[in-house]
Amino acid sequence: MGMSGSGATAAWTVLWTPGLEEAQAILPQRYARGEVGREDYLQGKLELEDVELEDSERR
Repeated sequence: MGMSGSGATAAWTVLWTPGLEEAQAILPQRYARGEVGREDYLQGKLELEDVELEDSERR
């Protein structure tokens, strides 16, 4: 399971990683290593998808 007390902070940490593609690659790795819990992983995926949609709308 994820680190105690990580909460939403873990998901937000991924968002601050440079580059959307890199963040999308890192998130499942962090989940697999137990650095983020399932809830944070799923929330992070949704947030990254939102960023991706916003990014594509700007183009």
